[in-house]
Amino acid sequence: MHNHHFFSFLKNRELDELYLSIAIRSFALSMISVFIPLYLLSLDYGLNKVFYFYIVMEVFWIISVFPAAKLASRFGFKHSILFSVPLLIVGYVLLFSLKAFPKSFFIIPALLGINFAMFWIGYHVDFAKFSKKGKRGKEVGASKILSSVFSSAGPIIGGLILSLIGFKSLFVIVSFLLLASTAPLFFSRDIHEPLTVSFKKLFKSHRIKDFLGFSAWGFEFGVEAIIWPVIIFLLITKNYVSLGVFKSITLFATMLVVFLVSKISDKHQKFLLRAGSVFLFAIWIARSFIKTTTGVIGTNAVYGLVKPSQSIPFEMISYDKANSEGIVLTIVFREVSIHLGRITLFIILALTENIILGFFMAMAGSLMYLFL
Repeated sequence: MHNHHFFSFLKNRELDELYLSIAIRSFALSMISVFIPLYLLSLDYGLNKVFYFYIVMEVFWIISVFPAAKLASRFGFKHSILFSVPLLIVGYVLLFSLKAFPKSFFIIPALLGINFAMFWIGYHVDFAKFSKKGKRGKEVGASKILSSVFSSAGPIIGGLILSLIGFKSLFVIVSFLLLASTAPLFFSRDIHEPLTVSFKKLFKSHRIKDFLGFSAWGFEFGVEAIIWPVIIFLLITKNYVSLGVFKSITLFATMLVVFLVSKISDKHQKFLLRAGSVFLFAIWIARSFIKTTTGVIGTNAVYGLVKPSQSIPFEMISYDKANSEGIVLTIVFREVSIHLGRITLFIILALTENIILGFFMAMAGSLMYLFL
């Protein structure tokens, strides 16, 4: 008789639990993340102040990576994910209370940065450890399918909650979901990886092209996740529900194509990465001319269809490098590179006070994926 685990989508118990956890978390964050910069704008913080908010978050993300890795190495990488959740919830509580306590403005992104460093170090090390070469495309694809299924409705639901009952209720719902997302992780043992890494060794042991390839995610997806929704809201629609619908279109389109890409990515990862990068470059060119709702819907749908052909090989290459060059060292290098890219993005936007430059940064990031 075969012993089937309840969550056994790929007959890999550790990954199955990680899939379910990231799916619940993705749903929770998809309800709120797209609206955070707009919430800050609604409190009369200017665009520049919003950029500084994200700069602080990225700085704390980077400086927290080494302590997070050491903490995870000592207590376990699933515990690192668990420890990150209270920080995120406290950050959201302070965010909701920002109008009453404006001095917490820079404390909030610091907490969020520390939380994300702890979560993603734990997640990526766990995934790199338990995913298998030759099946990694399907395993990354399974994670993205579940995340997309759970999160595709999130922005619409978040937009409806915002419109009907406000940010307070949204923060409460998201907090409960974040707590629930940690439960599946502990159906199996935690893992500990030895940590022998220093900042000096980090950059000596990796090539500049790897740094450029990883930092591309900071440029391109930083614009997609934060700048593009702000542009849509300010220039095309000032409606939370409409913005949620636009974001859900992207996630739904991603869900449709992830399965196909994951089936072929184990054999064609380099081709898919190159093709996806070039198509993303073209999409960002098209988006720079968009002025209508129809244009937003069209380019969001195409972006959702194209993004997996870049993102799945990107994750596979990350995990392949981690297993051949040292799991913790490579994951830390990847995280530092991505967020140095994002800091560069927000500093340029803050100094120039020109949000439209985000399109050119996204175009550059799309082509920089080719360095991997």
